[in-house]
Amino acid sequence: MKKRTQSGFSLVELMVVISIIGMLASAALANFGDSRAAARDAKRIQDMNSLAVALQLYFNDHGHYPGVPQGIPTSGQLLGVGNEIDDELRPYINPIPIDPSHDAGTGELPTAGSVYFYSYDPHHNIQNPADGCPGTSPWPGGTAYGFNKAESIDPTKLHKDTCSGANLGLHNADYNVILLPMAP
Repeated sequence: MKKRTQSGFSLVELMVVISIIGMLASAALANFGDSRAAARDAKRIQDMNSLAVALQLYFNDHGHYPGVPQGIPTSGQLLGVGNEIDDELRPYINPIPIDPSHDAGTGELPTAGSVYFYSYDPHHNIQNPADGCPGTSPWPGGTAYGFNKAESIDPTKLHKDTCSGANLGLHNADYNVILLPMAP
């Protein structure tokens, strides 16, 4: 009598292989999600550097940062949603960058979500060393810009010039920068 050989896999073997593939796929997707968040944060930092250059070019041409005379309220404006700040900066940076996860709508208050923000403060102090913010003294006439939410970078490791008080709506942002024209 001839012995019959069975070909194929048992149900248990198939289930083991499928579960291993599932675990590997979920680990790969988790790492992929982390790398996407890191890429968005890298884009945010790159956009902030581009905004710094645009603001310095604007200052060099006009002798001041965009502010109230250009229609920008002292409370600030979102960038990239068609506000006056976009019009002022467009000759220096085009297109105006927006947060990769921008979900704050048109910029009408109240806003929430991931945003880039610009503020001009010609009359008030935008640093407060007494509260632990960097700087040697508060200077008027500066501007601040930043983004409110980092996804993959520890916010304590990000650049942050403003950290308390009425500093242009950016004190709770994960990343913010102050540009000052000069010391008084």
